[in-house]
Amino acid sequence: MQRRRDSSIVSPGADVGNRNSPSAASLRPSTIRDVAGLAGVSTATVSRVVNDAGYVSCTTRSKVLTAISRLQYCPNTYAAELGRTPRKHGMNASSVVRHGGKAGV
Repeated sequence: MQRRRDSSIVSPGADVGNRNSPSAASLRPSTIRDVAGLAGVSTATVSRVVNDAGYVSCTTRSKVLTAISRLQYCPNTYAAELGRTPRKHGMNASSVVRHGGKAGV
């Protein structure tokens, strides 16, 4: 018998190391990489299926949808929004010159 990090006992021969096993899926949400690995395709292909964009063959689409169902994958909308939204970091040069870099001015 093996012990997991959470102190639960795992029977011998249990699939502890497989990221796609039901026990691993319950520890953390599935990612697009998990789906791609299980379906045997790239993350770009999974993205095309999820977003219904671009060409994906019927066979490949079926593999991806099966993997999504099996892993209970739910796209991370926060991560998707990060990819779409331009981010601004710090101050621009004109505010530093005009206000001496003071916050809240």
